[in-house]
Amino acid sequence: MSKHLLTVAALGLLTSAVVSVSSDAAQKASRSASRDEPAQEISAGPRTIVISLRKQRLRLFDGNREIASSRISSGRSGFDTPTGVFSILEKKKYHESNIYAGAPMPFMQRITWSGIAMHAGVVPGYRASHGCVRLPYSFAKTFFGRTDVGGRVIITNDEVAPRDFEHPTLFKPLPEFDPPGPTQGANAQGAVVASNDTTAADKAALHSLVAGAVPSASTGKPRSRAEALRLQTEKMERLKTEMDSAQERKAAASEKAKTALRAAQDAEANYQSVRKPFEEVLKRADNAQAAREAAARAYRDYLIRLTKNEDAPKNSKRSNRGDDKDASPADRELNLEDRLLDLTLDADDARAESAEAQLAIADAKTAFATADAAKTRAIEEVKQAVVDLRKAQTALVEARAEARRRDRPLSIFISLKSQRIYIRQGFEPVFDTPIEVDDPPGAIGTHVLTVLDYDSTGNDFVWQLVSAQPPRPAVDDDGRTAKKKKNRPQPVSITSPLNTEAVRAALDSIRIPPDVAERISELAKPGTSLIISEKDPSHETGKGTEFVVLTR
Repeated sequence: MSKHLLTVAALGLLTSAVVSVSSDAAQKASRSASRDEPAQEISAGPRTIVISLRKQRLRLFDGNREIASSRISSGRSGFDTPTGVFSILEKKKYHESNIYAGAPMPFMQRITWSGIAMHAGVVPGYRASHGCVRLPYSFAKTFFGRTDVGGRVIITNDEVAPRDFEHPTLFKPLPEFDPPGPTQGANAQGAVVASNDTTAADKAALHSLVAGAVPSASTGKPRSRAEALRLQTEKMERLKTEMDSAQERKAAASEKAKTALRAAQDAEANYQSVRKPFEEVLKRADNAQAAREAAARAYRDYLIRLTKNEDAPKNSKRSNRGDDKDASPADRELNLEDRLLDLTLDADDARAESAEAQLAIADAKTAFATADAAKTRAIEEVKQAVVDLRKAQTALVEARAEARRRDRPLSIFISLKSQRIYIRQGFEPVFDTPIEVDDPPGAIGTHVLTVLDYDSTGNDFVWQLVSAQPPRPAVDDDGRTAKKKKNRPQPVSITSPLNTEAVRAALDSIRIPPDVAERISELAKPGTSLIISEKDPSHETGKGTEFVVLTR
């Protein structure tokens, strides 16, 4: 054999060995990654955490694609980890338990405010915690950086996985762009299905939702996502302008009030300075008038007593008029008349002198009264400007909070039990209202539908389904009710069509008011979730939470 052929053969053997070694290394790396380490590929889709207590396994999905998984340790007997639908409420890299003597909980991700969380801890291969979901430390650290507050967490006994789902009555978004004409467009919103006995008027209303009639411009509601963004931007700019104007009016009113206050103070000082030289004259006039009024009262009282014979004459002879105590009634009357006359003359003289003084200070007094009235009006203008500014500030703060909330995914919960729809966004309630349920489908379980993205047209959603609780038939094949079997749900495979059919049956039976459907259409975006359940929201649902549904 030639050296050339030997060289080629050697190269071939070497290449095969390298390929074999590389393949083995890749397989080992793949197996290692599948154990606890998350994959490296990351996308921007909504993520779902699915935990199986029976498998003691956590899986992280990006859309329908699994991107990480790990073994776990859930609550031991007596401290069972609850099953149901949750969300990440809080994240802390280091947290100490306030229930178990400050036990460390690294990379804590809270899912209930009553103490259940995912965190790093000892994972012995069996259920060992007090209810939390323990994760291996290395995984918990990486996993912590791949989740967000608000992320969906679904805990089940059996293993479940997300799947694609379609239904004509699922909520649809506003069209991406404005419709070409006033009567054209596709605000498709068919959250209800007409039955055979639906009235003509009801069918017309339902057709409006299903066919996607665009809201009239006269309603003030956006007809597209572009218009909704434009209206929101215009609203923010308008409120900002109103607040700026209110601030300017307040500043102007404050300056005006300061000027009016100084003017009133100056006018008062001038009035006092002009009035001071005449104070004695004015005081004498006041005293003279007071003395005259006292004399008039004394004279009147004496005449009244005479009329009532309370002071009968004892001696008709005239006495010394100068001694009023010993004077006869006639003399006393004359004395009182004389005194009243004298005091009246004194009061007239003092009043004449006071009138000259009042004339001298009249201009200063008028100027002071005018300035004081202007000051009062200016103060009232400041008060009103402050009220207007606070209103404008409150409106802007609320609009900004609404804008921040709108950036977060919408959460919708439909309870077939109470026949009610609940809307939350950004851990805050938006509204809730009754709905109609035709032919209730029974114990359908609990199912979570999530919007992954817009479809290729941009005018519809791509939905994902995860069943948190399988349906339970009301009557078994042998005729025995589920109640006689103590309501024990039979295990349902993750690929079972029962879950899908249960959701379809529920959607077929639900009728949502048109105004509610339009509001949801305006707010919905990728990441929006719809929970349909035979249960009501848990008591864990409250301030600072997403919807919580406990299935056990």
